[in-house]
Amino acid sequence: MARSDSYYANYRLIFLLMVLRAVVPPLTIAAIICNITSWTHRSYAVLTYLLAFPAYWAIRIQYGLYYKRRDAARKGAILVPEVNGSWIGNIDLMLW
Repeated sequence: MARSDSYYANYRLIFLLMVLRAVVPPLTIAAIICNITSWTHRSYAVLTYLLAFPAYWAIRIQYGLYYKRRDAARKGAILVPEVNGSWIGNIDLMLW
């Protein structure tokens, strides 16, 4: 059985694992923060859960960039230059 055949046979399971990998860590971190702080006002907990997603992904992206830079420096390599757009998400580069 080829790799692509196994993917199409289990695409629902793979999709579920991808969703869980994206959702569970921020929710777990938010739950731990809420339990440690023991906030009694519900709006603080809701705010914590809402801010957990962008904070988690921002930290994860920054850590990935840090890891790549350190790995390249350790191996004596240079990273490929990146093109930075002026709009959020480099949308201006996609439009031009």
